[in-house]
Amino acid sequence: MRIETPTAQLLHEAATMATTSGIGMTSAEIETEIGAGRLRPQWSQVAIDDAAQVIGRALWWGRDQQTPLALDVWDVMAGHTEAAKALRALLKRGHAVLAARGIPVPLPHTLRVPVAWREDAAVAHEVHTKIVEATGMGLGHHKERRQFEWKQVTPVIPPSSRLRFEPADDDTFISLFARAMPGSLDVMTRRELATTDALSLARDEVDYYRS
Repeated sequence: MRIETPTAQLLHEAATMATTSGIGMTSAEIETEIGAGRLRPQWSQVAIDDAAQVIGRALWWGRDQQTPLALDVWDVMAGHTEAAKALRALLKRGHAVLAARGIPVPLPHTLRVPVAWREDAAVAHEVHTKIVEATGMGLGHHKERRQFEWKQVTPVIPPSSRLRFEPADDDTFISLFARAMPGSLDVMTRRELATTDALSLARDEVDYYRS
């Protein structure tokens, strides 16, 4: 097994690698991010076996084309016998390459899993393997979140009379963001507040959502 920075073609090949069902981004989602330039070859690492097949990938994501902000894709081929070794090697080389370019590492990682992931043995095993390997590479703090999605086929609940909704300008949103940050339960927010103030962070957040 070898770890290398992929070509553009190899990055697309990595996007279609077969992974454990229900974990991470789909191939279509990864391809969309590659097409938009938010996942780029120079921010990525792939693991290749002796048969020249891609068996693992670590793809860092950036909001623009200058600097990656997070590790968005970190997988090994489903059922691979050396998954832990490959995951660790991908992070090790990826961190070294990014650090050589002056990018602080480790960057945060989002691991997407089903709500009932603990009830699926294969998914639970992979999640625990990734937690162990990520911790060993400096990603020792983790937080589990629920993500909700509304689909068009779902009926819309009638609005409550207890709330009033109205337009607001950017300054209002910045003020609300800043007021909500102290005491936040969000790991990333607390980490950011260690090096900046709530108002500056709120401005950055609003700029991000506007983009």
